[in-house]
Amino acid sequence: MFGKKPKRMTDDEFGKAAVMQSLHKMFRVGGHFNICDLEKQAKVLGVEVPKDERNRLGLFHYISWNEMEPDLKNEIFARTIEVLTGERVELTKGEIIELFASAENKKVGGKVYKLLKAGENHD
Repeated sequence: MFGKKPKRMTDDEFGKAAVMQSLHKMFRVGGHFNICDLEKQAKVLGVEVPKDERNRLGLFHYISWNEMEPDLKNEIFARTIEVLTGERVELTKGEIIELFASAENKKVGGKVYKLLKAGENHD
């Protein structure tokens, strides 16, 4: 009855898992970009969204992904990941969606999860 309890996440692990879930929602499940979610994600990771980037990305707030050209969607996806990781990424929409194919962070692969998990640029 009182067997070994599963190890709980640290605050850092929980924050990164929450960011991954939020990105999954925005990129795969949700139908639009949300600048408010990006700012919250950045805050949890301890990074700041540069003002110029926030102003540019903010123009796409609540615009449906279906209303955007593929190249523009890819750029928004890539810039979002770059803000959060501090790393330049060359990913297409399909590649980013693939990263968030599973809500369980242990199953999420690819560059984004590895950067977040390693905590690069967020010390």
